[in-house]
Amino acid sequence: MQSVPRPPVFQDTPFARAMERSAADGLWLVVSVTAQTDSACRAMDEVTWRRAEVCEWIERKALAVQIDIDTDREVARALNVLAVPTTIVFRAGKHEDRVAAFQDAAEISAWLSTLERRQAKPDGHLRDSSAKMALDDQRYDEATKGYVWLWNNIPGFDGAYETGWMGVRQSFMIKDLESLVRSHPPAHAAFSALRDASGTAAPAFDLTDWFGPRIDWLVLNRVLAQEDRTLEWFNSVKADPRYAPVIEHCAILLLAPLKEGQHWADIGRLFANPLATLAELREFFSVEENFREEVVVLYAGLRAAGRRADAKAVREEAVRLDPSDKMRRALEQAPGPSN
Repeated sequence: MQSVPRPPVFQDTPFARAMERSAADGLWLVVSVTAQTDSACRAMDEVTWRRAEVCEWIERKALAVQIDIDTDREVARALNVLAVPTTIVFRAGKHEDRVAAFQDAAEISAWLSTLERRQAKPDGHLRDSSAKMALDDQRYDEATKGYVWLWNNIPGFDGAYETGWMGVRQSFMIKDLESLVRSHPPAHAAFSALRDASGTAAPAFDLTDWFGPRIDWLVLNRVLAQEDRTLEWFNSVKADPRYAPVIEHCAILLLAPLKEGQHWADIGRLFANPLATLAELREFFSVEENFREEVVVLYAGLRAAGRRADAKAVREEAVRLDPSDKMRRALEQAPGPSN
């Protein structure tokens, strides 16, 4: 496929140098993260980044650079890019805002204008509370806008992993997103686009040591109740040893779709250290009933995969952690190796 020439609005300057120049000159820095082989990225290069209103704003008030995930992977990872296309704006050397998935010229132009009018950087906690209240009140358009902003921008929060925001994004926020996309077709469309954008970015990193885009893709498959896509991907790579690290890293997210599909032996091969996985499940599932259900899945998978010693160790540790009769009965009733 013939590549689209880089739009003239983007300077031929390394990201780090552009960051220094923009901060020193009091300019915004607009960063377009792209993949030449992706149709949405190509469409933005062909149209969005060539429209007069967008180019004029950038020429007057910003520097703009473009990053290709295939050639600038380290920069993309440093910016915690989880989808392409993604557009990120910095001010005074600090992350200000980002949008992911295809944006036409009108959308980008309106977004840039809102940045100018903003008096202070939005507070994540206030945004989270506001989105939740809008969802509870069935103000679905407002909730969609709020949750899309959170999904896009939490990766840009200072210390997003250390402060727990990325954990919130991948756990507590999920039930709200599932409810929203079930109730509101425009939300389903918006998060489908974000899922597809992460699916475009993931292959560039699956064979590296960073799996953020793949995690997003898996999580959004769950949100959208489309985990058949997860199973299709898993089945296509599970026999390829090159993909062992990404499968191991994402294993917890694969449990539910594999269980739903009765792929017990595949479950049993997911975890190199089942006792460590059991400890993670104990930490993650505070409700005893949920913990027992997950333990049974792990135990049944290990037996189906012929890992009898590991299965025995998991059973003994599970009973130590939860010595109730319910845990013992659940393990006794686990699907057998032949399943």
